[in-house]
Amino acid sequence: MEIEWAGEEPAHRRGKIADLFQASILPLAVWHVDRRIRDANEAYLKLVGYTRGDISTGTLTCDRLTPIEYLTLDEQAIEQLRQGKSGICKPFQKEYIRRDGSRIPVLVGGALLPNCKNAGIAFALDLTKHSSAQKALAAREGAIAVLYAALLGKQGSRDFETSTLLRDNLTCLEVPEPSALLAHEIRQPLGTILANAQSAQRLLRKRTPNLGELKAIVKDIIAEDRRASQLIDRVRSSVLKSRQTLDLVNINTSVSEALHVMRHELAAAGIRNHVTLARDLPMVRGDRGQLHQLFINLLSNACEALNHIGPAFRRLFTRVFGDDKSWVWIEIRDSGPGIPSRELESIFEPFVSTKAGGMGIGLYICRAIVRFHGGRLWATNNPGGGATFHVCLPTAGITVD
Repeated sequence: MEIEWAGEEPAHRRGKIADLFQASILPLAVWHVDRRIRDANEAYLKLVGYTRGDISTGTLTCDRLTPIEYLTLDEQAIEQLRQGKSGICKPFQKEYIRRDGSRIPVLVGGALLPNCKNAGIAFALDLTKHSSAQKALAAREGAIAVLYAALLGKQGSRDFETSTLLRDNLTCLEVPEPSALLAHEIRQPLGTILANAQSAQRLLRKRTPNLGELKAIVKDIIAEDRRASQLIDRVRSSVLKSRQTLDLVNINTSVSEALHVMRHELAAAGIRNHVTLARDLPMVRGDRGQLHQLFINLLSNACEALNHIGPAFRRLFTRVFGDDKSWVWIEIRDSGPGIPSRELESIFEPFVSTKAGGMGIGLYICRAIVRFHGGRLWATNNPGGGATFHVCLPTAGITVD
């Protein structure tokens, strides 16, 4: 992609935009105020049904794409871009006329190129693939964040996420149906209760059962029963939009408790677990139950991945560490098959699953929990194989030993 930059722009900003453009994660087009489209990536061309040759011949223009009833909206968007201080356009719904004459509903938005009032980059999301504009935005908000951050000179996605200006221009993430949330979340404690009950049955068949082990199993069953009840209450509270109570949470403890809950599943799968906790770790202010569920979900996800490789190679590494008293970091790394690079972001979308029979809710819930706590969650592939899920949470400024 060749963009005519007005003024000297930092190479890293040009690079971010060019990489996102070429990756075709988002359908993107470079437009001019005269309504010509200077360039478009493959995702955009596929969306509108035009070819790269149509760009060079001038066939692909905003006027050809836009039905007459939407021209006023387009003009208002351009005026908003040119006159506003933000340099961005609030996403809005319209239709495109594709090259074959068919119409397609889209959600469009964009931003001016740096130091330029006459040209910019626009994105278009196909609304036929989503039940609402909110879900369309949610499905691609990470890529949009990178685009806006690069165009507006922000350094990193956290600047985007905490910017009131940009946040106000994006529609809030829609939550899946409460029944889907509950069905997914309650499956874990119920599964643990069943596994513990089966272990107790095996012990009771022995002539001299180990009473100490039986007591520990009963204690775990009671704890998981309580957790199931808390999950039901939490989903009900979210439906009623009641305010959640935030406590000071020791992440070392929260991760250790999650690993304790998962110990039978890890042992049954033959997974070798390596845990590294931090000393002098700052506390995090958050919902204790949500954070516990976050780590349960991430550990369960790692176990699922490790089931796809031989037992001798199953390794799980859980690490907690601090970052200059400002952030607490959690890394959950597995030695599994890894994640296809094209799916590293989409796995966090609602109802998207790479597992047969999966509901596609777990990782979506994880990211929603992390964002509620002001943090970030993302995934990377390891150089030697497997994947790592990274969580960073802002601290409360209080340190524990």
